Amino acid sequence: MSGAKATPSTLKTDMIVALLLLSFFACLAPAALAQGAGDTANSATGIANPSNSSQETTSDNSGSEDEKLFKRPKGWELSILKLGLLLLLFFPWIYTADWINQDCDFANMSHVVWNMIFVFPFLLAMILALVIPLFFVGFFLPLLSYLIPTFVYVVQRNARVGKADRVLTSAHIVAVLSGKPTRKAALADKEKGPPIGLISMGADSDLDNKANLLGARQSPGFLSARELLYDALDRRSEKIMLDYSQESVSVRYEIDGVWHDAGGHERDSSDLMLAVLKQIANLNIEDRRSRQVGQFGTTYKRKKQTWNFLSQGTKTGERAVFQLDLGKAPTLTLDKLGLRPKLEESLRELLNCPAGIILFSALPAGGLTTTLNAALRGADRYTRHFVT
Repeated sequence: MSGAKATPSTLKTDMIVALLLLSFFACLAPAALAQGAGDTANSATGIANPSNSSQETTSDNSGSEDEKLFKRPKGWELSILKLGLLLLLFFPWIYTADWINQDCDFANMSHVVWNMIFVFPFLLAMILALVIPLFFVGFFLPLLSYLIPTFVYVVQRNARVGKADRVLTSAHIVAVLSGKPTRKAALADKEKGPPIGLISMGADSDLDNKANLLGARQSPGFLSARELLYDALDRRSEKIMLDYSQESVSVRYEIDGVWHDAGGHERDSSDLMLAVLKQIANLNIEDRRSRQVGQFGTTYKRKKQTWNFLSQGTKTGERAVFQLDLGKAPTLTLDKLGLRPKLEESLRELLNCPAGIILFSALPAGGLTTTLNAALRGADRYTRHFVT
């Protein structure tokens, strides 16, 4: 196995290809052995009986015994029933290997190590099962190489996860038999919601970012975090502020430079939501007092957005601010600002006056700097001297 995590489809494909190769060589092996045995028999017969037409066999009985002794095998005599038993063992092994490959990230275990532990011994045992003459002895080799690593993995992963996420326990078996939703089904429910995705950033490697995102998906606050960010983007908000008090959380959006109240949220659910956003920004979830700065991303309407994350402890609890990173502002001219024609004409006349004062004003984040820069570009800077 390589260092990169194998995807489920890739892992299944590799296993099926390995099975086909094993079956192909297993079918060719008897034929090759039969061909070799027949050639050896012919050589032995030729040595025992040199080409001499005058020599005759001593009796018909001895000739019949020689034919039975050196009878050429027909080949292709592999037992379909025995191969079918191996297939019945192989396909459940594919499913288990795929589950372990995906579950390692959830249990915070090395998928590279467990892929090697689970795959290589089983493939070797399958080869031995095809070679050992006693089939039922050879059949137990892949069976044990399947069950033992599975048992060891389940024991170790159950010790790392919560009680509700443990598998092959009495509660888990009863839940599966009764048709109750499993962790996979619960995870699918969490993925439902508004059409927006979260992107983990800030970790040292892509693998750590994926682990942070996978851990965030397990949280009940994952859906709430997506709903908050979707609502903000849908309202064209560029900033989100969460003010935590002892019992509730107030949410405000900054839209076109003006803060708008977006209502209050419950403290418990908002704590889980903030923990999710901190995790995908690679910040300390437990720290509610220190100043923390990070980044995370979203995918909204087939576009990617980057959010700057800032959290700081306050007297009443904590304040978190998420600011949409719009990148470098474009360079605009007066005709690109969208001013009314008469207002633009009046502004150009004022800019061409010999002397005077022009006052620009706007609401916070209302485009004051952009308007001032566009006005300066629209004036003749070689014949005018401006003081800002």
